[in-house]
Amino acid sequence: CLFEVDDMINVQKYEEDFIHIIQIEELNEKWKGFIKEDFSSICLNWDKEEIESVLKRFWQSYEKKDDNTKKGMIAEFFAHLYLRNELKFEQKSLFSNLEENSIKKGFDGVYQDTENKIWIMESKSGNLKKISLGSEHVNNLNDGYIGISKKISGKDVNNNNPWLNALHHSKIIDGSEELQKILKKRSKELIHGDGMNISEINIIPTSTVYFENELENEDLNMIEKIKNKKEKMKCMNLIIVCVNKRKKEILVEYLRELSGDNSDE
Repeated sequence: CLFEVDDMINVQKYEEDFIHIIQIEELNEKWKGFIKEDFSSICLNWDKEEIESVLKRFWQSYEKKDDNTKKGMIAEFFAHLYLRNELKFEQKSLFSNLEENSIKKGFDGVYQDTENKIWIMESKSGNLKKISLGSEHVNNLNDGYIGISKKISGKDVNNNNPWLNALHHSKIIDGSEELQKILKKRSKELIHGDGMNISEINIIPTSTVYFENELENEDLNMIEKIKNKKEKMKCMNLIIVCVNKRKKEILVEYLRELSGDNSDE
């Protein structure tokens, strides 16, 4: 086995903590506590006591999605959970959409670190196919990198302004005036056709690979593949998060438990 799993969740860090590898077999009590504590805040910036209503809204959205989109939602939620609890970053955008029944616009996540640097998170996910685990992660990381680059340059096919969307989110989350000033400036620049280059921002591409069975073959070159990809990402600062997860139901089942619903999906 590539990972020695301790208490069902194992975190390994490389390259001075710039590469994070997380293996999830099952949720342990520590991470269940994080979910229960942070679910309402991650989704809507509501208090933890309001989790019943937040969960109901989550299911109303989740149940309408196809399987791949559901996996993407779960992967993105866990990325938020990890950044908040392990990296101690401050979330400045909501996991939930601002508009009901619409596709998500803008960035998957906007964060600030302890030095108030702004970080953009993009989450990509997929199933483990016939290629190696490392190659799956590299493909997802590349998609996330390109996605951010297109969004900030104004080349996104959806023609959305991610900075304007981030500004609206930050106002709900009580972002600082300084943060909102920066987001408004970048939004105006994009409106006037003056997009940014990815080399000007800090990014957190995250990759989640789902596997149904045991990881039969060790990918001994996985870390080297990810390191090589890291060297080709020309951003200001970079943190890579890769998650190996045994099916999306690990998190879904616990959310149903919190909802008081033990039925199958």
